[in-house]
Amino acid sequence: MRYVDQLIFGDYHYCNVKAELHMSRTTTRFKCTHPNCTRTFKNKTERNFHSKNICNKPLRWKCGHCDYRSFCAGHIRRHSRSKHKNLEPQPIELYNPHLETRKYRCPNPNCDKKYKQRANLVNHINHECDKEPRFKCFYCDFKNAFEPRIMKHCRDKHSLQVPRSVTMMK
Repeated sequence: MRYVDQLIFGDYHYCNVKAELHMSRTTTRFKCTHPNCTRTFKNKTERNFHSKNICNKPLRWKCGHCDYRSFCAGHIRRHSRSKHKNLEPQPIELYNPHLETRKYRCPNPNCDKKYKQRANLVNHINHECDKEPRFKCFYCDFKNAFEPRIMKHCRDKHSLQVPRSVTMMK
Protein backbone atom coordinates (compact mmCIF):
# COMPACT_ATOMS: atom_id res chain seq x y z
CA MET A 1 0.00 0.00 0.00
CA ARG A 2 1.33 3.43 -0.92
CA TYR A 3 1.91 6.13 1.67
CA VAL A 4 -0.80 8.40 0.11
CA ASP A 5 -3.43 5.68 0.55
CA GLN A 6 -2.63 5.47 4.25
CA LEU A 7 -3.08 9.19 5.07
CA ILE A 8 -6.04 9.67 7.37
CA PHE A 9 -8.13 12.83 7.89
CA GLY A 10 -10.46 12.25 10.81
CA ASP A 11 -12.37 9.06 9.96
CA TYR A 12 -11.63 9.25 6.20
CA HIS A 13 -8.75 7.89 4.25
CA TYR A 14 -7.18 10.41 1.84
CA CYS A 15 -8.39 8.53 -1.25
CA ASN A 16 -11.99 8.53 0.04
CA VAL A 17 -11.87 12.29 0.64
CA LYS A 18 -10.50 12.86 -2.85
CA ALA A 19 -13.20 10.64 -4.42
CA GLU A 20 -15.99 12.40 -2.50
CA LEU A 21 -14.62 15.79 -3.52
CA HIS A 22 -14.59 14.69 -7.16
CA MET A 23 -18.14 13.32 -6.91
CA SER A 24 -19.45 16.52 -5.33
CA ARG A 25 -17.87 18.59 -8.13
CA THR A 26 -19.22 16.44 -10.94
CA THR A 27 -22.72 15.91 -9.56
CA THR A 28 -23.48 19.48 -8.45
CA ARG A 29 -26.10 20.90 -10.79
CA PHE A 30 -27.46 24.44 -10.97
CA LYS A 31 -31.22 24.59 -11.41
CA CYS A 32 -32.86 27.30 -13.51
CA THR A 33 -34.41 29.98 -11.29
CA HIS A 34 -37.68 30.20 -13.25
CA PRO A 35 -40.48 28.32 -11.45
CA ASN A 36 -41.79 26.30 -14.44
CA CYS A 37 -38.38 25.34 -15.82
CA THR A 38 -36.80 22.00 -14.90
CA ARG A 39 -33.44 22.49 -16.66
CA THR A 40 -30.21 22.05 -14.70
CA PHE A 41 -26.69 23.07 -15.69
CA LYS A 42 -23.09 22.11 -14.92
CA ASN A 43 -22.17 25.63 -13.83
CA LYS A 44 -23.67 28.98 -12.87
CA THR A 45 -22.53 30.68 -16.09
CA GLU A 46 -24.57 28.30 -18.27
CA ARG A 47 -27.56 28.61 -15.92
CA ASN A 48 -27.39 32.42 -15.92
CA PHE A 49 -27.12 32.56 -19.73
CA HIS A 50 -30.16 30.28 -20.03
CA SER A 51 -32.17 32.34 -17.51
CA LYS A 52 -31.33 35.65 -19.18
CA ASN A 53 -31.53 34.73 -22.87
CA ILE A 54 -33.60 31.60 -23.36
CA CYS A 55 -35.98 30.66 -20.56
CA ASN A 56 -39.54 32.02 -20.87
CA LYS A 57 -38.56 34.10 -23.92
CA PRO A 58 -40.10 33.85 -27.39
CA LEU A 59 -37.80 32.30 -29.98
CA ARG A 60 -36.15 35.24 -31.69
CA TRP A 61 -35.08 33.76 -35.06
CA LYS A 62 -36.70 31.64 -37.80
CA CYS A 63 -35.24 29.83 -40.80
CA GLY A 64 -36.21 31.53 -44.09
CA HIS A 65 -36.65 28.13 -45.78
CA CYS A 66 -38.72 26.18 -43.21
CA ASP A 67 -40.39 26.51 -39.79
CA TYR A 68 -37.27 25.84 -37.67
CA ARG A 69 -36.92 28.44 -34.90
CA SER A 70 -34.16 29.24 -32.41
CA PHE A 71 -33.09 31.84 -29.88
CA CYS A 72 -29.80 32.35 -31.79
CA ALA A 73 -29.18 33.41 -35.42
CA GLY A 74 -26.05 31.24 -35.48
CA HIS A 75 -28.18 28.16 -34.85
CA ILE A 76 -30.34 29.11 -37.86
CA ARG A 77 -27.22 29.42 -40.07
CA ARG A 78 -25.91 26.05 -38.85
CA HIS A 79 -29.36 24.49 -39.45
CA SER A 80 -29.48 25.97 -42.99
CA ARG A 81 -26.03 24.63 -43.89
CA SER A 82 -27.04 21.10 -42.86
CA LYS A 83 -30.71 20.98 -43.98
CA HIS A 84 -30.80 23.40 -46.94
CA LYS A 85 -27.35 22.75 -48.44
CA ASN A 86 -27.84 24.51 -51.79
CA LEU A 87 -29.53 27.60 -50.34
CA GLU A 88 -28.08 30.69 -48.70
CA PRO A 89 -28.85 30.81 -44.92
CA GLN A 90 -31.66 33.29 -44.24
CA PRO A 91 -32.22 33.94 -40.54
CA ILE A 92 -35.41 35.98 -40.09
CA GLU A 93 -35.68 38.02 -36.91
CA LEU A 94 -39.10 37.49 -35.33
CA TYR A 95 -38.54 39.48 -32.17
CA ASN A 96 -35.93 42.01 -31.02
CA PRO A 97 -35.77 42.54 -27.24
CA HIS A 98 -33.61 45.65 -27.70
CA LEU A 99 -36.46 47.51 -29.42
CA GLU A 100 -38.41 47.43 -26.15
CA THR A 101 -35.78 49.65 -24.53
CA ARG A 102 -36.05 52.29 -27.27
CA LYS A 103 -38.48 54.79 -25.82
CA TYR A 104 -37.92 57.76 -28.18
CA ARG A 105 -40.16 57.23 -31.21
CA CYS A 106 -40.05 59.38 -34.34
CA PRO A 107 -43.17 61.60 -34.45
CA ASN A 108 -43.47 61.24 -38.24
CA PRO A 109 -46.45 58.91 -38.95
CA ASN A 110 -44.63 57.41 -41.98
CA CYS A 111 -41.58 56.46 -39.90
CA ASP A 112 -41.29 53.63 -37.39
CA LYS A 113 -37.80 54.43 -36.04
CA LYS A 114 -37.17 54.30 -32.27
CA TYR A 115 -34.10 55.35 -30.30
CA LYS A 116 -32.67 54.77 -26.84
CA GLN A 117 -31.35 58.31 -26.56
CA ARG A 118 -33.18 61.54 -27.31
CA ALA A 119 -30.10 62.99 -29.07
CA ASN A 120 -30.22 60.17 -31.63
CA LEU A 121 -33.89 60.88 -32.32
CA VAL A 122 -33.14 64.59 -32.82
CA ASN A 123 -30.29 63.65 -35.18
CA HIS A 124 -32.66 61.37 -37.11
CA ILE A 125 -35.30 64.11 -37.43
CA ASN A 126 -32.77 66.76 -38.49
CA HIS A 127 -30.74 64.69 -40.96
CA GLU A 128 -32.64 61.59 -42.09
CA CYS A 129 -36.41 61.48 -41.65
CA ASP A 130 -38.24 62.39 -44.86
CA LYS A 131 -35.00 63.75 -46.30
CA GLU A 132 -33.73 62.95 -49.77
CA PRO A 133 -30.44 61.03 -49.71
CA ARG A 134 -27.56 63.49 -50.06
CA PHE A 135 -24.73 60.97 -49.84
CA LYS A 136 -23.88 57.80 -51.72
CA CYS A 137 -21.43 55.01 -51.02
CA PHE A 138 -18.36 55.25 -53.27
CA TYR A 139 -18.34 51.46 -53.81
CA CYS A 140 -22.02 50.60 -54.32
CA ASP A 141 -25.50 52.16 -54.68
CA PHE A 142 -26.25 52.57 -50.96
CA LYS A 143 -27.59 56.09 -50.28
CA ASN A 144 -28.45 58.00 -47.12
CA ALA A 145 -29.16 61.53 -46.01
CA PHE A 146 -26.67 61.23 -43.13
CA GLU A 147 -23.00 60.89 -44.08
CA PRO A 148 -21.90 58.98 -40.93
CA ARG A 149 -24.32 56.21 -41.98
CA ILE A 150 -22.45 55.94 -45.28
CA MET A 151 -19.14 55.63 -43.42
CA LYS A 152 -20.54 52.93 -41.12
CA HIS A 153 -21.96 51.12 -44.16
CA CYS A 154 -18.49 51.24 -45.81
CA ARG A 155 -16.78 49.83 -42.70
CA ASP A 156 -19.40 47.04 -42.42
CA LYS A 157 -19.84 46.09 -46.09
CA HIS A 158 -16.58 47.13 -47.73
CA SER A 159 -14.14 46.45 -44.90
CA LEU A 160 -11.12 46.07 -47.19
CA GLN A 161 -11.67 49.52 -48.69
CA VAL A 162 -11.11 52.99 -47.23
CA PRO A 163 -14.53 54.39 -46.15
CA ARG A 164 -15.56 57.02 -48.73
CA SER A 165 -18.78 58.78 -49.64
CA VAL A 166 -19.90 60.83 -52.61
CA THR A 167 -22.02 63.95 -52.16
CA MET A 168 -24.90 63.80 -54.62
CA MET A 169 -26.22 66.83 -56.50
CA LYS A 170 -29.65 68.15 -55.55
